[in-house]
Amino acid sequence: MQTQFASLDEAIQYLELPRSSFFRLRKEGKITVEKRVDRCGKKIYYVCGLAESPKVITEPGGPSMGGSVMAVENIPPIQGGIELSRPQVNHSQYVDEWIRWREEGLYTRPWSKNYKKAQVDFIRKYFARWEEISSKHLETWLLETAVMQKTMRVHKHAPVSSFAKFLVHKDLLDRDEYRRIRDLYPKKSPYYHPKQQIIYQEDIEPILKSCDDNHCAYQRILNRTLVLFLAATGLRNSEMCDLMLGDLRFSDDPKSAFVYVRCGKGGKPRYVPFSKPTQEAVREYLKHRPEVSGNQVFWAFNPKHGYTPLKSRGVAQRFQNISEKCGIPFIAHSFRHYRITRWANNPKIPITMVQLWAGHSSLEVTQRYIHTRNEDAMLVAFEAD
Repeated sequence: MQTQFASLDEAIQYLELPRSSFFRLRKEGKITVEKRVDRCGKKIYYVCGLAESPKVITEPGGPSMGGSVMAVENIPPIQGGIELSRPQVNHSQYVDEWIRWREEGLYTRPWSKNYKKAQVDFIRKYFARWEEISSKHLETWLLETAVMQKTMRVHKHAPVSSFAKFLVHKDLLDRDEYRRIRDLYPKKSPYYHPKQQIIYQEDIEPILKSCDDNHCAYQRILNRTLVLFLAATGLRNSEMCDLMLGDLRFSDDPKSAFVYVRCGKGGKPRYVPFSKPTQEAVREYLKHRPEVSGNQVFWAFNPKHGYTPLKSRGVAQRFQNISEKCGIPFIAHSFRHYRITRWANNPKIPITMVQLWAGHSSLEVTQRYIHTRNEDAMLVAFEAD
């Protein structure tokens, strides 16, 4: 009959065996040990003998005092065993406290608005199925999403990992379990290479011409400004939609002209260059912008609600329509790749400065945004000779 223990030390203490004798009997097959992991991720050791649990009889001053083992007799096993694993806890009751903990940003980076909404939505979906944070549940949840859908798997993993870190801080979860959860971070499949939609300098003019193919004057100027602004600053779609009028600093002095990103990805603020052509395009747009009460820079017209602040989904829909008209496949993020590539190919701009303007945590991430065509590389090599 098996008896459960939380550790081998506890089994040795219960059997009243010296450690050397325990492992010798285990090697001889008189004691068997089976290690399992329960639903909470806690290790449990099942110990049993050939018939009954052995107990060592020693001479006076025996193993504990350096003596020798005289004999081994059998003792009746404990009925039902001993369960010393952590009891199941309802972690879902700490969601609101976790949100406040994340918003304070004391032990982790602060949230951006869109990232907060996504993480809260996914953590509530997780707790709709399980009440406890564990690596076993998370692994089951991740396996329901195809390996090729790495982004969706990351969206599932991120809030659970953050919640586990919060539970460790509150002393409600073991650090070993948190490490197992963290190690489940989805890896990109080596057999799947997503085709990024890249645009180049010669694609900008056809895209701008397609922006003019609209019967509404305000829609034309808005579309042109969005294309020029993203192509010149390399901002993310959500960062552009969150811009306020106070974040744009107009000036003829390059040192004083910049776009201030208050809360980028990962809660990191940064400054981005604001060139003169881009300033002129934004000034022209602001002349046509309707009188609105909010301070957001870009506004779109909604037939049901009138003028409302432009959202990321609205920008994506606009660019999809423009892409179909001009025949050039691109999305809002394509302009970020385009601008970072232009910055990196400029010999006057250090790569560390490109990383700073892009808001990347490492140069390795910045290098993923740099694209070079074979014809461009051959042209530069020919000019160098």
